[in-house]
Amino acid sequence: MGVRLDDVVFRRTDLGTARAPTEGVLRECASIVARESGWSASRTAEELDMVTQRLSRLAVRGPLPEARRLDPNSVSRYPDASK
Repeated sequence: MGVRLDDVVFRRTDLGTARAPTEGVLRECASIVARESGWSASRTAEELDMVTQRLSRLAVRGPLPEARRLDPNSVSRYPDASK
C-alpha cells in the first residue's frame, strides 16, 4: 500500500479539513506514518514539505483560539424549533 502523509492528513483523518494542524501535530503524524511505512528521514521530510506546501496553497489558517471555539452544547441544533 502506497501511503502518503497528505493522504493521511487530508483524506483518512480530519487533521486538515477545517483548520491547519500545528507543526507539532504534523510532525507526530509523520513520525507515526514513517515508522509504520518504513520511511527514511529524508522521505519523512519530503512528505512534511509536501503537506506544508499544500496547506499554504489552500490558505488554511491555524486553529481558532480556545476562547473563540463554540461549545456544541450551547448551540441549538434546531434554531427555529421555538417558532
